[in-house]
Amino acid sequence: MMQLIELSALSKRLFIFLSSFLTVLIFALLLKSLINSFLLLDGFWAEFVIIIFAILIFPLVKIFYSWMAKVFIFPYGRDSMNVIAGLNKSLKNTLNVDEIYIKLSGLLCDAFRTKSFAVFSYNESNNSFSIVFNNGFDINFSDKKNIGCDLNKSCFADGKAMAIKSLINCCENSDELAGFLIKLKAGALMPVNIKNKFAGFFILGRKETVGIYNKKDLQTLGIAGAQASMAIENALMYQETKNFNNKLEEEVAIATKELREANDELMKLDKAKSEFISIASHQLRTPLTVIKGYISMMMEGNFGKLPESIAGSIKKVYDSNERLILLVENLLNISRIESGNLQFNLKETDIEELVISVIDELQDTAKKNGNELIYKPSAAKIPCATVDSEKIRHVILNYLDNAIKYSEKGEIIIRLIHKNNKIIFSVRDSGIGLSNEELTNLFRKFYRGSLTPLIHTEGTGLGLYVAKQMMKLHNGRVWAESKGKNKGAIFYFSLPLPK
Repeated sequence: MMQLIELSALSKRLFIFLSSFLTVLIFALLLKSLINSFLLLDGFWAEFVIIIFAILIFPLVKIFYSWMAKVFIFPYGRDSMNVIAGLNKSLKNTLNVDEIYIKLSGLLCDAFRTKSFAVFSYNESNNSFSIVFNNGFDINFSDKKNIGCDLNKSCFADGKAMAIKSLINCCENSDELAGFLIKLKAGALMPVNIKNKFAGFFILGRKETVGIYNKKDLQTLGIAGAQASMAIENALMYQETKNFNNKLEEEVAIATKELREANDELMKLDKAKSEFISIASHQLRTPLTVIKGYISMMMEGNFGKLPESIAGSIKKVYDSNERLILLVENLLNISRIESGNLQFNLKETDIEELVISVIDELQDTAKKNGNELIYKPSAAKIPCATVDSEKIRHVILNYLDNAIKYSEKGEIIIRLIHKNNKIIFSVRDSGIGLSNEELTNLFRKFYRGSLTPLIHTEGTGLGLYVAKQMMKLHNGRVWAESKGKNKGAIFYFSLPLPK
């Protein structure tokens, strides 16, 4: 795929240059003919005028042919990574659904050379669709409600985009929806899944340029649809939370209208909410741990050898359960940190021994991902530190796990040094790197870099935030360094030692 993209780019540049050169050459010959016929200049001055003319006109002609190539001849030159990164950057701080639709419409219409974009919402109760956003399609008001279809929702379970004509295969007994979209002159469709449930789809109109939505376009649209679905889900959750908080404030104001302690009451409710999250996380962790135990026993053959067809699925269940356990653990830690209830078991700990044990634990995972964890010990002895070993282990595990996830192949270098009465731990990877903006925001709650969703979609943006809070409670510090995109990164933390 990459070779095809490079070949297309080379062909495009060659077309622009040759077309511009030949056009300027033709104009130069015509100018020479005019000079010889009417101005009667001698050879030197005629050639001088022609050269100046060619130098001045060549950039303008090149701009014209660049536009021609972009619009009509090479319409697929837009880098999919840039489209997705631009979409992620545009939507990451947007918490209004209508604003998401507007931004998505503008970006995708520009990227795929179309003037039409619409959003269809799915009503499961009557198995129909309604149009909730339209930009550019010729749709009458009467067409906006209850477009029926006996839909096979499994067609959209994988979240892949599809050409409109492919939709007919997903309509079991009726092609009303597909016919409606073809009538609209729609070209491509992207499913929308909210909370792992089919909620509708986006459609794009046909391209203004010659050509259809090819495989590369549909792959890009599939990722764009997934990112937009996540942004819409976040916006809806934000709106639900906002509405709930507004309602809660009104009810509290009515119940305590004769009191002047409304702020104290809200603080109590907020504390109750944090305690609820803590209790819920505790209750979730127990069954998840039991599930992990039984799945491990199944994978180890304690209940008999598993067929290969089942073993792969069981491994996926195990990995998903591990992600849930990590999410619950992060939520529980955040709840404890923010409520001031995080307990510490401080004791003198050999940090180097702790680092080596985590490396041993993750070495197999790293190798499966094409990476190698390399520990480069310090020449000097690393002193012990009085810390909560489990919490420091959690931070080390988070750093190494991130390095493995976001480095395709290569060495991951781990170092531990004693400097200026501090223990400094570092992990250097060869991954996707970080911009200056990402370095600034990296350790904030729920923050993810612009390209990380393309590499690892399941992240929550909580791990580094929890690591920062845990190091802060140890009077330590966290930070990261990177020379830019695709140049890797180095993650650090430091622990102060008693003077």
